[in-house]
Amino acid sequence: MTLHRRRPDPWPAVIESVGRLAGSVEDLRRSSGLPTEVGVREELRSLADRSDRTQDESEEALLSIIERLQDLIEEAFERKPKMSPDDRERLVGEIAKMRRNVRKLFVRHRRRRR
Repeated sequence: MTLHRRRPDPWPAVIESVGRLAGSVEDLRRSSGLPTEVGVREELRSLADRSDRTQDESEEALLSIIERLQDLIEEAFERKPKMSPDDRERLVGEIAKMRRNVRKLFVRHRRRRR
């Protein structure tokens, strides 16, 4: 008899990775002379407790946070155009990866519910 292990809930890891990205954005804004408070941490804390949201609401909220982080990155790039292209590519790549991971996570959950 084989025991099937349940996969761990990926939600905490997704929240943590978006939090790390928010930290990178704060560092970027600090080096650009912009205010560092991006207001994402509180939203991430509220998203960590999913009991009061539907799956679709959680997905929308997380994707909107990622969009806002992308806008903040663009604002910092406009303010400090001499930033290294490697830093810019890394952050843009992280944003794209976050979006893909969030979408994959929610697609898997939708399949399981059916």
